[in-house]
Amino acid sequence: MGKPPPIPTRIAGAAVWLVCSPWGWVTLGIALITLWAVAHTLGWREYTSAFSGTPPAEGARGEWLTLLGLLYAALYFTAVLVAPVMILAGLMRRVVLGVLASR
Repeated sequence: MGKPPPIPTRIAGAAVWLVCSPWGWVTLGIALITLWAVAHTLGWREYTSAFSGTPPAEGARGEWLTLLGLLYAALYFTAVLVAPVMILAGLMRRVVLGVLASR
């Protein structure tokens, strides 16, 4: 038996799988939705008030909280716009590859 591949090779292989395979797209889409759900559970939505011009919540001070609000907004738009497209595209690509492979 040979040695296992070095760590950078395994990481590169995982990255290629994540980007190039249909199940990788589905996995990445679900991961993006999960990240948004965690941020929402942590209450980061409250810090997006700086973008609408409303006063921040009581006791919410600091510029890094505005950064959390920006990160929440980016995660929200990613979860709403990008993740569903990735999931549907991955599933559709899997179906098409399955049909083509059966011919």
